[in-house]
Amino acid sequence: MPTLENLWHKYLRRFALEHWYRFAKQRLHWTQPQLGSTQATERWSDLMPLLTWQLWLARLAVSLDDEILVYTGIIRNKLECIIVPI
Repeated sequence: MPTLENLWHKYLRRFALEHWYRFAKQRLHWTQPQLGSTQATERWSDLMPLLTWQLWLARLAVSLDDEILVYTGIIRNKLECIIVPI
């Protein structure tokens, strides 16, 4: 049986996951596409977390001042190591 402390840490992780699902459904319109088959729906649901991770990782390459992508050698090398093409 898990200890109370372990349960508390798992609850804190669950809280963050629930916010991600809410964000994905509301802002990224995860549940909005009308797909023709269950396979396409499952594929869409499999791709959503990957797409959001790529967006989150790509935030390093975005300049908030001029709102253009800024590519430096360091960032490009880091992103090429992290992001795997689908």
